[in-house]
Amino acid sequence: MSRHHHAEHLERVWYGRAESLPCHIGVPLAMVSLCWRMGVAVRQRLARPQSMGLPTIGVSSLTVGGSGKTPLVRWLAEALLGIGYRPAIISRGYGGSLAGPLLMDIQRHTARLAGDEPVLLSSQLPSDIPVVVSKDRVAGCEFVAQNLNADVLILDDALMQFSIIRDAELIVLGASDLLGNGRCLPAGPLRRPPSALREATALLVISEGGSREGTDVALRSLNTTCFLGRTVAKRLIHPDGESLPPTLLKGKHVLAWSGIARPWRFEELLDILGANVTEFLAFPDHHRYSGADVVALGKRRGDKQVMPITTAKDATRWPVGVSWRPYVLDIELEIDDPDSLLSLLSSKLKGVNIV
Repeated sequence: MSRHHHAEHLERVWYGRAESLPCHIGVPLAMVSLCWRMGVAVRQRLARPQSMGLPTIGVSSLTVGGSGKTPLVRWLAEALLGIGYRPAIISRGYGGSLAGPLLMDIQRHTARLAGDEPVLLSSQLPSDIPVVVSKDRVAGCEFVAQNLNADVLILDDALMQFSIIRDAELIVLGASDLLGNGRCLPAGPLRRPPSALREATALLVISEGGSREGTDVALRSLNTTCFLGRTVAKRLIHPDGESLPPTLLKGKHVLAWSGIARPWRFEELLDILGANVTEFLAFPDHHRYSGADVVALGKRRGDKQVMPITTAKDATRWPVGVSWRPYVLDIELEIDDPDSLLSLLSSKLKGVNIV
């Protein structure tokens, strides 16, 4: 079994989708988990957090993998812009080779250089919302303050960033998974213990595919200010770039694949949309598609009676100049009572007036 399949099985154990690991594996994982927690606690205690000179909002997931953080960053940036702020996003650019800080230019910076999340955000957001990539997040914030006309910073994935003071903190969890088994890595999916929720200005519980199942339970079980949201299919992008309604997937035979965290969520979303998923392939998270992948997937597509489809994040890692491209399903975030969430965040942004 490959390392990818071992990791996928472990993740299913975390969320109760597979049987618990035997003791000879589970006990060592629990010991490493304790060391992880102690290491994070030491890092936090030794940190000397500093202000970045601009109001700062952290957006994080308490768990590893895809809980909806990137759609939340996108939603928040557009929402703040809509009420008169000038937001800038600072991303670590996971998977990219450039250290930064650099201002994303979608014409120049590929996922291989800047990471798939900055490329995705930059392609989805209006041009007046800058996306800055910086492995050193403090340097990225300073770059924005010194060079860009921004009045609020959105710090993408701030949970482990103890050196920056945040005026507000949003933590996102998946409604169907929540805290998993409640353990820290590698015995569970948590990057920090559940007590980190006390640092949140608000918790956003996101369900997938428009379903509200599990969200009421989530609200009752988490003792912090909660908002509900859901990811929904926004558009189906034709290989030639044309935007189509996602309803066109109903009844279609599709070959689907994804190299994101918890890829089965993409398959579930396609099922919700009524697609007939004839085959689904799960690649490792942040997988860089090669020419060989293009050939292999093309063979599985066969006589083109099956529609090839992947996620928008995967599409940023598809090779340029190849003979064919897949359909892409683009999603967006909808939030219950968005005005209340924006009002709560605005009240935390010191020195910034709402227009």
